[in-house]
Amino acid sequence: MNTQWAAAVYRTNLDDDIQFIASGAGAGNVGYFQNVGQTRRQGVELMGTTRWESVQITLRYNHLDATFRSAFVAASPNNSTANANGAITVNPGNRIPGIPADSAKLRVDWDLSERASLGATIVYASRQYAHGDENNQDSHGRVPGYAFANLDAQFRLTPDLLLFANVTNVTNRRYQNFGLLGANAFTGPDRSFGPAQGIAPESEQFRGLGAPRGFWVGLRYTFGNTQSVD
Repeated sequence: MNTQWAAAVYRTNLDDDIQFIASGAGAGNVGYFQNVGQTRRQGVELMGTTRWESVQITLRYNHLDATFRSAFVAASPNNSTANANGAITVNPGNRIPGIPADSAKLRVDWDLSERASLGATIVYASRQYAHGDENNQDSHGRVPGYAFANLDAQFRLTPDLLLFANVTNVTNRRYQNFGLLGANAFTGPDRSFGPAQGIAPESEQFRGLGAPRGFWVGLRYTFGNTQSVD
């Protein structure tokens, strides 16, 4: 058995950083970029891999503490804590939206023979704040964390030609990997356009959907490959 591991601790401080501000109001979900002063990204990365005969297991983990370090005021009319002018106050220590605090990837590789191999990957990410919730206080809360699995296989037909197949999101898990506060204008009956009927838009948290199950099969040709196949 052969085992290796590595660890890294890091901290990055930025001055006059730029952040996307979700400032959409009414029927338009728009935003702009704003200088927000100082920010900090610090954390730890861990990696370990072990091989036992034909099986190799690799685990990578990252903990990231990404925070604002300066106070500022931002337009966010769809945030439930916005004032009468549609603004929120962000304080030092508030987490930067769109960045999960924890993420991990587990990878297993199995060499069936010199020609064939199988692999599996599990991907995990923890909760994150939506853009527009820079003060971390919106009533919709955070975008939930998620995990999904991928499978892959490959078979070397010749020294230069590789047959491969991939299956992503094997269990067809439904998850969201992005969030944005905005105004939903389709508030009328049967989700019709509300403002045309005198119905005001509603502030909601919009989420980006992760990709569903997918299948790929293909051939990869490498020019000048000197690898031999018995």
